[in-house]
Amino acid sequence: MLISKNTSTCTHDVVSTDRLPPPRPQNGNTEHRLCRLDEIDDGASKEMTVPDSDSTLCLVRKGPTVYAYVNSCPHTGAPLNWDGDQFLTWDGDMIQCAIHGALFRITDGRCMWGPCLHQRLTAVPTIVREGVIMLANKE
Repeated sequence: MLISKNTSTCTHDVVSTDRLPPPRPQNGNTEHRLCRLDEIDDGASKEMTVPDSDSTLCLVRKGPTVYAYVNSCPHTGAPLNWDGDQFLTWDGDMIQCAIHGALFRITDGRCMWGPCLHQRLTAVPTIVREGVIMLANKE
């Protein structure tokens, strides 16, 4: 959903952020910078560490929209990425678990094939503001 010319927010359902520690507010702000939008090529993925945490996220960029998920397979709890920023299938259409090949839709994290069929990745709310991807606490 486009909020203004330089501000957009994710459009996928937020399933849960229970497994993420809450980021500490900075000057009363509950948004935390992850990276610049242009640091992720359109159609690519990136691993990011949650501020003030050891948890990592899977970020996937599709145009001006960024989808963010906890980097953890719902089947085994193992990290999803093959290596570093590699989360996607060869064609970039799905997120693929490196352990057993489960395939997840990018837009909502739902498993479409694999042992965790119909389960979802844990979505994390993000916002893109003036070209910067922010982790936003849902209040």
